Amino acid sequence: MELTRIDCDISYRELSDSSTFSVFNPGARPGTLVAGFSSAPREAVSSKVASRLAIQRYVEAITDFFWEAAPASLQEDERDQNLEALERAFREANKSVYEFGHQLVAGGRMVASLFGIVISNKVVAAGKSDSGAAYMFRDGKLAPFFVEEAQSSLTGSLNFVGASSMLNVELSSIKLQESDIIVALSETPDAETESRLVDICLDGVLQSEDAAEKISRRLYSQSYFPVVMVVTVGPGVIYLKEAL
Repeated sequence: MELTRIDCDISYRELSDSSTFSVFNPGARPGTLVAGFSSAPREAVSSKVASRLAIQRYVEAITDFFWEAAPASLQEDERDQNLEALERAFREANKSVYEFGHQLVAGGRMVASLFGIVISNKVVAAGKSDSGAAYMFRDGKLAPFFVEEAQSSLTGSLNFVGASSMLNVELSSIKLQESDIIVALSETPDAETESRLVDICLDGVLQSEDAAEKISRRLYSQSYFPVVMVVTVGPGVIYLKEAL
């Protein structure tokens, strides 16, 4: 059965000038969705510029991949195709930020966090550099895409986009099944927050309307609003509940 329906629900409330995101369907293909989340890990203007530049180049690279590379040489393993799209997008984003930073003599200070998701050909792939989290809800259980998703607030990664000419990206992919639900957070939660997220998802919130907003309000304080995205896949006509 083809999984061509994608229901995307997003809660972002008030975005600051240090974070941004994009959700789109490159080429308007059935069963396809791409999301990218970028944020400035530092308050410096250079880091905020890096965040905007990173998401811009990420979107451009993903779009180029689906319009050019993928149609020209469709791979037998769709999982590899989605991971290749993410790897290319992260690599191009890092190159753009790194080179621009050095042109401004701001190398090493012009950095950003980047997190992305690609859904295509019944496979969901996720990648991150520093921050971001993705979870799969299936058969009544919530499982993280990455082995150690939750981080202590005291031990964050320093693997930022733009920090070096080389970038280590954490990647993961899963074959989709009907009625799978993907939960994505623009920032990596600590262990306590992740535990609350599991309880919230097991409480039936994911099957309700405005699931992302309900998760956001129960998970975060009134002054802290990371982006929350809930994606449900299944057979039927593709549509986006909200595309930004």
